[in-house]
Amino acid sequence: MEPGNEVTIQFVADQGLCNGCGTCTAVCPAGSITVNESHNGLLVASVDTGTCTRCRLCVDVCSAIRVDPSVASATEDHFHGNVLQAVCGFATDERLRSNAKSGGVATAIVQYMIETGRADRALMAGIDNNPLRPGPVIIESVSDLTAAQSSWYCPVALNSVLDSIDNFDRLIFTGLSCHIRCL
Repeated sequence: MEPGNEVTIQFVADQGLCNGCGTCTAVCPAGSITVNESHNGLLVASVDTGTCTRCRLCVDVCSAIRVDPSVASATEDHFHGNVLQAVCGFATDERLRSNAKSGGVATAIVQYMIETGRADRALMAGIDNNPLRPGPVIIESVSDLTAAQSSWYCPVALNSVLDSIDNFDRLIFTGLSCHIRCL
């Protein structure tokens, strides 16, 4: 679906295509968009039509807007295809691995990059305010990495904090393809 007559990201949410990445909340100049948890645990954008200026910035950055709505309602599983290669990895640091949910690979890479001065900070999913719902956390030191450990795979509006980052130089961004496409 190419952007056309839809004015806000509400169109994407109403079509069941919103992946809850949070990019639209970060670019909305009016602060009219929130990402809320649905009854089935998904994150979905919602637009306050009273404050929305119809600037279409949310539509311009949305990775889901170009998805055919029939894909969301199709019975065929579109997430499987030809596997070209599969790899398995884990952190060699036993402490990192034992505190991790998925082997600690991302944590180990971020730790290495910060310790060696190759990066100053990282945007990751982690446990911040709500222990039941991971959210975006900005890691600025190795000691901050504990917030990113032990989070689990679930929808996270990672991009919702992009507007609070003043400098993207030397920032590690760990996200899913939906998060990265919006960048």
